[in-house]
Amino acid sequence: MNFGSARQRVANLVLKMRSPDQLDVSVLFSREDMGAMLDLKLETVSRAFSRFQDEALISVQQKHIRITDIAGLKKIMGQAGAAC
Repeated sequence: MNFGSARQRVANLVLKMRSPDQLDVSVLFSREDMGAMLDLKLETVSRAFSRFQDEALISVQQKHIRITDIAGLKKIMGQAGAAC
């Protein structure tokens, strides 16, 4: 999970943390904890989430993430060298 660009790492975590009952919902840790898990700074994780929201890939309500474009997140995971 700690390979690839920051965007790829965050997209991977969002998809891995999906609820088994609702594949369009992820419940995540704090941005700081996610940064530690992904070897990224808190600010980098926050920027990735903001960008995903701007691109309409996710919507965020507290710790619940609704994935609005699963294919879009999977596409990010497949991109090599994408910058956050």
